[in-house]
Amino acid sequence: MKKLTLLTLLFPALALPSGASISIDTFAGEFLDASGSNASDSSLWAIIYDSNGDDLLPGGLTPDSSLLGTNASQAFTDFSGQQILTGQNIGFDKILWAGEIDGANLSGTPSLGYTSLSNFTFAELGVVANGKWAVYWFPELTIDSDTLGLSPFEVGGLQQTSAGASLGDLGMVMPATDDTGTNYTAAFINSGDNGGDIAPATFTAVVVPEPTTLSLSALALVTLLRRRRY
Repeated sequence: MKKLTLLTLLFPALALPSGASISIDTFAGEFLDASGSNASDSSLWAIIYDSNGDDLLPGGLTPDSSLLGTNASQAFTDFSGQQILTGQNIGFDKILWAGEIDGANLSGTPSLGYTSLSNFTFAELGVVANGKWAVYWFPELTIDSDTLGLSPFEVGGLQQTSAGASLGDLGMVMPATDDTGTNYTAAFINSGDNGGDIAPATFTAVVVPEPTTLSLSALALVTLLRRRRY
């Protein structure tokens, strides 16, 4: 897709809400699975909010970071057995929205997610001014199968506070006020072929826990059992 076409998608002529509320149109991707291939358009992605304001999101994601293999153990701890559904809590953090990657069918652009948090106040959404959020994607989950298991699974994550690498006007941070009646755009685009400037590796999911982690855990368990036996 050419950049001009993408920019047309990112800045549609939307009517602004009246009264004390805001909207955030969010675009992210293209999302890749752990092999580096496009995640299915029916796969799930989510916006997760740092509810307790500790600058630590699921998987050990901190401001301006991505969920790389070094976070595998923490990601497995935080996400295993969790349902990825709007309104669910992941530890101390909250899923503000979850749905299909290409639910809006953005002109056939593969693996590009879109959603709009529409006409809300901070109190209604349970957020605060300048509160941080992140995007996550789950290549193996769908709307009909939205719960992660206890065996290895794929997950990706990205948090970016600045709009500098965004085609929009907002990073992954709530605005300073919600009484402007403003429609914001937050867009984080893979540089692969969509006119964005975020490295494809950043949008690549990881397998958690890593195979080496599983092997070490199994070895430790076997050693413990042998010691108890003798």
